Amino acid sequence: YIYQRIVVIAALFHVLTLYFYLAARIEKKPWLFVPAAVFAMLACFTKQVNMSLPLTLLLCEVAFCSDSLDQFARKGLRLLPWLAALTFFYLKIFQVNLAHLNLETLRAYYPVNINSHIGWSQWIPTQLNVMRTYARLLVFPINQTLDYDYPIAGGFWQTDVLLSCGLVLAAL
Repeated sequence: YIYQRIVVIAALFHVLTLYFYLAARIEKKPWLFVPAAVFAMLACFTKQVNMSLPLTLLLCEVAFCSDSLDQFARKGLRLLPWLAALTFFYLKIFQVNLAHLNLETLRAYYPVNINSHIGWSQWIPTQLNVMRTYARLLVFPINQTLDYDYPIAGGFWQTDVLLSCGLVLAAL
């Protein structure tokens, strides 16, 4: 559900970074790291969802560019400059003061929704139920509506949340 054009642009920069990074690694063309770095920096300026880009690069390195975890451990150090640079840019862009960073500060910077009455401990289990619905719609696309009304989950130990969590873990 895309509600802003900036989400599309953020996804575009994320995917282009992955494309050029993997092309540079798999085709052994080091000059392709330049557009990957440019798109990674542009991704930093779009939306905070791109903070997952270093982790995505790390997972792609393990999944597509390494034959084994031993090879990744030996050669995976080449990702450290990428991870360090992206982390530095994120901290600078969002002006995070590490000296004053704690859980309350993170909640103030990143509320679930400013107009919402639920917190993270309710939002995350509810999102697991949302993922279960997405999986159902992918396999069995009937009873679709434009706006789903999800009950807010009370915690992780509810039966529907545990079922949703199990399905997500099984998919991984």
